[in-house]
Amino acid sequence: MLMWEISFKTATNNFLIKGQAPTPEDAFEAMIDESDRQLAEAGIVVEDPVSAVINVDMVIIPSRKVVPGPRESRAAVVAELLGVYRQRTRGSDRPAASPVASSIPVDDSDEQLWADIVQVLADNGVKPNGENASGAELLNSWYPDEALREPSAEFWFGRACWRYANLIPGFTTTNPHRSVQISQLWTQLNEDFDTEDTDPPPGWSDAAGQWAARYDRRFVVIADLDGQSLVVDTRDGDARGCVTEYSGGYLDSQDQRWPNLATLLSDLRSTLRGNHRFDGRWTAEMTDGQLRWISAPK
Repeated sequence: MLMWEISFKTATNNFLIKGQAPTPEDAFEAMIDESDRQLAEAGIVVEDPVSAVINVDMVIIPSRKVVPGPRESRAAVVAELLGVYRQRTRGSDRPAASPVASSIPVDDSDEQLWADIVQVLADNGVKPNGENASGAELLNSWYPDEALREPSAEFWFGRACWRYANLIPGFTTTNPHRSVQISQLWTQLNEDFDTEDTDPPPGWSDAAGQWAARYDRRFVVIADLDGQSLVVDTRDGDARGCVTEYSGGYLDSQDQRWPNLATLLSDLRSTLRGNHRFDGRWTAEMTDGQLRWISAPK
């Protein structure tokens, strides 16, 4: 049996509901039913979606579609949650949340790497979207100044790398508006579900690439899919600028994917040139002006 739980807050009550189910699908069905039942029992009427954190067999999924329980779209919501669960348990083509052991030497600057990537894409008819590349004012209104001055974050938004939506396999790049929106969602989840009492591991320090009990605005979101974000960790320390995967709850050193943006760009350039598989799995296909990623088992 799988253990599941869902936690959420209304204006007057905090809820933490737990149960067991034979399958993930049954777990999602049960948590919707039980959330509805307990809300009704408490005499609480919820009109708008509520931020909830779902835990199924230690897989964390934030959602705003479960509480109040969906009516006409219930089956679609369960299917969506099941899809996210399978992705996070490596049941799909999403990249594993583990450091990428790149054998590609990083022998060029971010500027050169990016220029080469853009050239390969252009040679194959892949163009950036036509969205306005502005957004500095929005970013500056939300993220700390020192976070946006970190070279990886500064380069990503300064060169509008996000205009290629499918640039990173398994994720969708985030424009300034979407980056801030997702960061605000993580921040709201922090406020809804307090994790400050979580004990840090021995020897912990508040440094880049290290453990964190919760989301921090110093984690600058550059890509996301289904509530699983790639962030540039701009905290101080030797690993400042590393690219890390964040999916809610705590973060630790095992979530780091690339030591810096240059390593990520170097891997992408080599893959786009057909020299190796990205993350040991992905190959690029560029046809009809579209970049697509083809996955094969590692």
